[in-house]
Amino acid sequence: MRRRHVHLYQALTALFTPVYQSDSRAIPFVRDHIVGPLSKLWPATRIQAAMVSGLIGNPLKSLFG
Repeated sequence: MRRRHVHLYQALTALFTPVYQSDSRAIPFVRDHIVGPLSKLWPATRIQAAMVSGLIGNPLKSLFG
């Protein structure tokens, strides 16, 4: 039941891990000076809340649908 949900989180982790562990100078600059401030604006705040609360990927759809 959680397979799609877990795959989504694994994909997001694979996508974002290099951004936070990069030795590059450009990637941290973009992350800190562009993406950081943009993440505080709507709808990014709503998307982030859904991600950390486990609602992205709708893992319990079959229980409620």
